Amino acid sequence: SESFDRLAKFWRWCRKEFGTVAKFAKAAESLDVETDSSELDKGGVSYEKFSKAVRPLEFSYAERVQLFEALQATTKRSEGKAGRIFQVDVGFLDKWDPDREIKEDNLWAAMVNARENKAYSLKTSSSMKTDGGQ
Repeated sequence: SESFDRLAKFWRWCRKEFGTVAKFAKAAESLDVETDSSELDKGGVSYEKFSKAVRPLEFSYAERVQLFEALQATTKRSEGKAGRIFQVDVGFLDKWDPDREIKEDNLWAAMVNARENKAYSLKTSSSMKTDGGQ
C-alpha cells in the first residue's frame, strides 16, 4: 500500500541518516522553526519541525501530514500533547524491518498459491477419474 511504502521510505531514510527513528526524532526536536512562544515548553516534534526534517524525502504536503499523524501516539492526544511526536512513541519502528516483512508476505503468498494450485490440480484430476477421463 502507499502508506506502507511511505513509512518504509521514511524508516530507511532515518536508518541511513540518523541510525534509528528515535534518533531522528531527537534531531528533529532540536530544529529551529518559527513558532509561537507558548509552544516552546511542550517538547516533542511539532509538525513544522517534522516537515522541515523530512524535506529530503520529497513527500507532498498530504503525505507529510499523513505520516506525521500516523506517528503520533494516540495516548498523547488525551494528555494534551496533540500535534507532537516523541522519541518514545516512535521507538517501536527501530524494531521493525519493512524489507523482512515484504519477504515474509511474499513467502506466505507463494505458500498459499502453491496450496491452492495443488488443491485445484487434485480436484481436476479427481473429476477426470470420475468422468472416466472424458
